[in-house]
Amino acid sequence: MLVARRRSWRFLVPKHKSLVKNVSITSVKRAHNSQHDSKCRLQKGESRLTIKEGRDVSHYSLEMGEVFLKEGIAKLQELLIEVQSLRSQCAGESS
Repeated sequence: MLVARRRSWRFLVPKHKSLVKNVSITSVKRAHNSQHDSKCRLQKGESRLTIKEGRDVSHYSLEMGEVFLKEGIAKLQELLIEVQSLRSQCAGESS
C-alpha cells in the first residue's frame, strides 16, 4: 500500500513483532505457594519471573524462570541458525 506524504511516496511496512512478550522480574506482594509447583513457596518480597500473554499473567519462581529462559534462548538460537542458513541458500540461488 502506498501513502502520499508531502509529495513523497513510501511503502507502509508493518512494525516488527517481538518474540519476547512482556517478560519481567516482579516482587511477591504476599507469601503463597507457586501456581505451577505446590512444593515451591514464594515469600513476601522475593523476586519472581512474570510473563504476560494477552490478558493472562503467570508468575514463576526464579528457579523455574531460569529454566524457561534457558530453554527459550536455546530454541531462539536454533531458529536463528536455521534462518541464517536459509538466507545464505537464497542468496546463493539469486546470484
